[in-house]
Amino acid sequence: MSLSRMGRQITPEWRRRLSESMKGKPSPKAGKFEYTGMTPELAYVLGVLKGDGSATISYDRSGKRYRYYVQLQANDKEFTVRFAESLRRILRDDIPIRYHKYPYHKTGRWTVIKGNKGFSIWYNSLTLNQISDMLTTKELAAEYIRGFFDSEGSVLVRRGKPVDLSISNTSIDKLKMTKALLDKFFLIRSRTYAGNTSQGRPVYQLRIGRWDDVLKFVQEVGITIERKLTKICDCCERINRFGSAITPIE
Repeated sequence: MSLSRMGRQITPEWRRRLSESMKGKPSPKAGKFEYTGMTPELAYVLGVLKGDGSATISYDRSGKRYRYYVQLQANDKEFTVRFAESLRRILRDDIPIRYHKYPYHKTGRWTVIKGNKGFSIWYNSLTLNQISDMLTTKELAAEYIRGFFDSEGSVLVRRGKPVDLSISNTSIDKLKMTKALLDKFFLIRSRTYAGNTSQGRPVYQLRIGRWDDVLKFVQEVGITIERKLTKICDCCERINRFGSAITPIE
């Protein structure tokens, strides 16, 4: 969703404060960021930004950069809360969370928007290989994958079998990087697939299909969003009751 479209749904006062925040005016800390090393919070934020989140640099008509902001919009409150808390620890500044009800959405959206010039420029300078090289420990890899799955992941209910975990994205390189991290740090088996197209671009999938790998992902990587965890927990209960040959309830 564009910032201007979203702005029409919020109050004039918050619109003014948001505009000032994106220009780095509210406090001396706004707009400052210096990378001093990878942390779990930063790894999680990077994973989210490779999915639903964004760190945007806007340009005026003359081509001059004039707005820098990090944002996430999501249906799940716990997801945006975790993202905002991680971002707060990175930027050492307050990160507001807003809830907006839009006429073109069935449900409202939780929104995090924070202006920060330094972070936006730093993030947009990174390549996937550079991010991968920064994820040097199992904990850092888990946080990155968790952020990416919270953004792009889903739990697929299959008739007659346990659930699958799936991550969808238009970038096959992002999925290959995630697969490599799963192989290296967790020994979790996964496969990539070419899926359908979205707005003329192919959508790829990374899928984890073995039940023991699904459980290992939940235990060692983690999932933030409760509705996704609920599907897995329901499957666990049915397996405990009926064995591995189950028929998931859709």
